[in-house]
Amino acid sequence: MLGIVVFFLAVNGFFVSLEFALVALRETKVDEMVREGVRGAKHVQHGKRNVDDYVAASQLGITIASLVLGAAGEALFRKPLSAMGLSSPVALTLLSLALMTMLHVVVGEQVPKMLAIQFPTRVALAAAPATAMFLRICRPGIWFLSKMTHLILRALGIRSQGEAHGHTAQIYSEEEIQALLGLREAAGLSEQGESVMVSRVFSFFDMVATQVMVPRTEMVCIPADSTLRDLAALASEERHERYPVYGDNLDDIKGIVLLKDVISAINHQRGLDAPVTTVMREIFAVPGSKGVSKLMREMKKHRTRLALVLDEYGGTAGMVTYGDLLERIVGEVEESTTPEEDEDIVSLGDNLFSVSGLVVISDVEEHFNVDIDDEHNDTIGGTVFSQLGRKPQVGDVIEAFGLRLEVESMDGLRIDRLKILKLVRTPDDELKESHEAKG
Repeated sequence: MLGIVVFFLAVNGFFVSLEFALVALRETKVDEMVREGVRGAKHVQHGKRNVDDYVAASQLGITIASLVLGAAGEALFRKPLSAMGLSSPVALTLLSLALMTMLHVVVGEQVPKMLAIQFPTRVALAAAPATAMFLRICRPGIWFLSKMTHLILRALGIRSQGEAHGHTAQIYSEEEIQALLGLREAAGLSEQGESVMVSRVFSFFDMVATQVMVPRTEMVCIPADSTLRDLAALASEERHERYPVYGDNLDDIKGIVLLKDVISAINHQRGLDAPVTTVMREIFAVPGSKGVSKLMREMKKHRTRLALVLDEYGGTAGMVTYGDLLERIVGEVEESTTPEEDEDIVSLGDNLFSVSGLVVISDVEEHFNVDIDDEHNDTIGGTVFSQLGRKPQVGDVIEAFGLRLEVESMDGLRIDRLKILKLVRTPDDELKESHEAKG
């Protein structure tokens, strides 16, 4: 009888461990093992993709083992308990069942469960092949059990995981992924900046062209009646590779000139006095409302690294380069710049920052951990302009959104830079500063 109890405890533990291992194991990990040719990985993959059948097989095995253990366990413990002087049949039965239940729960349930949660890959690889064989043997009964389960779930208005997704791929929300990355970072398992980049990727898909463009007032363009010599002089000063060509004004963009085309023209003896229009290409134009992820795909399709952004009236709102789009994901790319060139957000100490007026609102919200309610502007400079309700002047101050915003400098009619001080500190701010101090 002892041999029967030990055997069915092992059977019970086997099916319990497989059930929990299949649930705990990520399908991406399983697919990776299959690609690497890990022995037994295909059985595990089959189990993940048919989890309802495998769970039903496990439950059938657990139920059979539990019934046998209930009967065999009473017989196993009755004799030694009787030898200890216990004679009441009711007491013998109850005590035998209590001892067997304790053994069953600890050895047949809890230990296998904890092993499966801690080592899901090893357990699944070891248990899945035998379970696949058990599944084939008991196919009719398991099919019936699965169908009954699905019928009951449908009656309750619930779809099983297998019916809903075809397999058990885990779907994580944006918040869950960022929380997981936070846990990885806290455990020291991720590289510095990994969670920041992933956060930027999510933000990237929510942006439109007007939020990442170089605004019209900052565009460096060349008149259509200029020569290649004029362009060479402009390029020497501005050091860009691409220049939009305009006619009467910036709303009349004729095309785009690439420096490499200018060099090619000079090499072909065209001369520096040739008009820039002789090397001008057609410019790719998009509406300002176009999503940046779609814009990136279209720029790649058209094999262009610059797009003209149009406003709702067909006028020029600004332009976007491929580099601008990439910087939204990887962050600003440091270039060899002159010392007087300003960064977008510069710390001045004591929680005070100098911020470019062209910084998009979402970046300010993220940096200062505030919510800026402004549906009409894309940049923080535009928000301050709207809040003032008149032409801004250096020294103008507003207090809004939990921030104190002071106009630091102007560029014509545009706010060039702002001094921003956060007025209210939140627990999130203290947590962020704590993480930065540790980093």
